[in-house]
Amino acid sequence: PPDWQDILAHFRGSELQNYFTKILEDNLKAMIKPQYVDHIPKAIKGIVQDILDSKNERKTLDYMLSELDLKNVLQR
Repeated sequence: PPDWQDILAHFRGSELQNYFTKILEDNLKAMIKPQYVDHIPKAIKGIVQDILDSKNERKTLDYMLSELDLKNVLQR
């Protein structure tokens, strides 16, 4: 198999170069999207506000709540 430098050189200037560079630098996070939304209450416990606060790494919660019109479900 080719080494990382060969891979990066081959994909230079493309989106794949950026992707492979992020892999090498450990700047990617694996995310899991639930397939069945009716199973979410069984997997996640707590109030919506607390759950969203704990996941607010980018500090954009207020903006997202407004854009997605979620302010009325925060206490559920």
